[in-house]
Amino acid sequence: MKKQNDTETVLAGGISFLLVLIFTAIGCSEKKIDQNFSVATTTGDKTFTSVYDTLQPLKLPITLTWNIWDSIRWKQIEKYGIGKGDNPTDHPVAKLASHSNYKVIVFSSTDETGSPVVITFDKNGVQIDEIYLLGDISSNDTEKRTKEIARISDKLTIQLIDSVWSYSLDSAGQRIENSGILTTEFETYKISESGKFEKIK
Repeated sequence: MKKQNDTETVLAGGISFLLVLIFTAIGCSEKKIDQNFSVATTTGDKTFTSVYDTLQPLKLPITLTWNIWDSIRWKQIEKYGIGKGDNPTDHPVAKLASHSNYKVIVFSSTDETGSPVVITFDKNGVQIDEIYLLGDISSNDTEKRTKEIARISDKLTIQLIDSVWSYSLDSAGQRIENSGILTTEFETYKISESGKFEKIK
């Protein structure tokens, strides 16, 4: 009788250890795959349901450069395919926040850049406002070079940083690389209670 009890104890212990290993492996795997995603920010008293609720939420705070954005966007495309439609709302990528008055969702623009577009929607699914976070990835202007960054805080403030290098040209119309003069512009927005993007700086 004692041998049977010992065997049952060893077997139960082995099963418990195996389950711990499996859940640990699953947790580590999810962290590796979804390092840019997290639990959605929720503000206000009660939220409402939306067709975009199944999207993964972006992990905040986040600094979006073209490399980071392309990585996030292509993960979505690899998982769900390229959407059809001419509007950004046909190409959802992730959610940012749920509020009692609005939802904040990130889409991909439908131009050649596929830049991020943040759009707010009311309880009826009607678009309230939108803001484009990154502009052109490149420019055909030899005299200019731009670099854009978008920072989204965990408080949902959005800072757009636009750095522009202006260059002189040589007699052949080519850029003189060491002639660059840098100017940087900053714009900061917050989301109002009504879901509008308000410029605060």
